[in-house]
Amino acid sequence: MKCQPSVILSCLTFIVVLSTASIGGVWRDNFDGAKIGSGWEYTNPPKQCEYEVAAGFFSLKLEGANDIWGGQDNAAKLLMEAPEGDYSLETHIVIEPDKAAKTANTWTSIIVFDDTNVPSSDWWYVARGGNNEVNVESCAFNAGAINASLKNIDDIELYLKAEKTGKSYMGYYKI
Repeated sequence: MKCQPSVILSCLTFIVVLSTASIGGVWRDNFDGAKIGSGWEYTNPPKQCEYEVAAGFFSLKLEGANDIWGGQDNAAKLLMEAPEGDYSLETHIVIEPDKAAKTANTWTSIIVFDDTNVPSSDWWYVARGGNNEVNVESCAFNAGAINASLKNIDDIELYLKAEKTGKSYMGYYKI
């Protein structure tokens, strides 16, 4: 059985552009309707988060414990199957954290994972979150690693980009 990676967009608010070298084109979702478009799958394991599509944004209100880490997978996600070959994924995010918690445990990310068995045990992501950080992290065989981390990022609005070339991934951010 062939393993097909999936892309998770776990964001409070974002716009998506997915360009693929293998199909020679650009796929863009402007979120201009009232529902998520074809190709997307919204999953909500804890059944406690609500989303809305309006005014060009997908907005997700997170409630309760939502996390993907080392075998644990109880996060609300917007999923799309990744294309074959090389690709680039870009998203614009706006985080509106709880006023009391601030951004202490608010993570917003582009995640690429192998969904064959336990998606939370093998993944790579570029994320903005906890304690004002932008991180590129990975998890292989339930062992998480922070590959690069930038501290003291106060901006709650930024752009994230993930690129896959061959078997390599690169993560970028822009405020």
